Amino acid sequence: MARDTGDQAGAGGIQSVTLALNILEFLAYAGGSVGVSALAKELDTTKSRIYRHLQTLVSQGFIEQHPDSERYAIGPRIITLGQRVRDNLNLTVAGLPIIKELRDGVGQQCVLSGLQGGQLRILASVQSTGMVEPGFREGTVLPPHATAQGKVAMAFCREYREKALNNGLESFTDHTITKTPRLIEEMERIRGRGWADAPNEIISGVNGVAAPIFDSSEDLVGTVGISNFLQYLPQDLPETVTQQLCDAALRISMALGYRLGMSATR
Repeated sequence: MARDTGDQAGAGGIQSVTLALNILEFLAYAGGSVGVSALAKELDTTKSRIYRHLQTLVSQGFIEQHPDSERYAIGPRIITLGQRVRDNLNLTVAGLPIIKELRDGVGQQCVLSGLQGGQLRILASVQSTGMVEPGFREGTVLPPHATAQGKVAMAFCREYREKALNNGLESFTDHTITKTPRLIEEMERIRGRGWADAPNEIISGVNGVAAPIFDSSEDLVGTVGISNFLQYLPQDLPETVTQQLCDAALRISMALGYRLGMSATR
């Protein structure tokens, strides 16, 4: 493991950050709780320095201190992050073949997105069969209120919705919904029909529709979206398109362990 000798930037980044990461890695592989002395010896630094980092990590929920000892172990937050990473990997594996089938059925660009660290990020996309398309790229973080996928996530994930509403909502076009009461009405409509649309809301002349993906714990983990210019993906969509979209989202959800009949209104 990398040694920590100070707070100055070095080849491996800021040393205090390196030490914090080394602590997390050591605790993850330890298979149980570890004391300050053992950590200081293993990481070749002082106990006081280790203790300061431990307290910071405890306060953020990444590690926990046993109440009856001076020993530390991996905490719930790092476990949750690990679970989310695994879910997103599984989401991509399960979802990519299905969105390819969806693209073949509707002829539009199809996008698979996942929740990562409180953000909705595009994990995979499949190009349309047409000559042109808006071209949403993998890795892009989607605005929660101005895209169909973001609005689906707001409708079915309370934590994501509350964070979005508290952070302020940017107006991208004249059609972007930025007023909280109107968005709440929109969320109710989305939950009622199971999918969202966003004509002209992120880019004028562009539309998107999306449906939610759930895991075995009934949590929303991602979305399936279809996007294109309004002339190819009109606001008044044929029911066959939204049905194919919702069927694809359900198939991915079931591949992740979700079962019909579960509650999906969080």
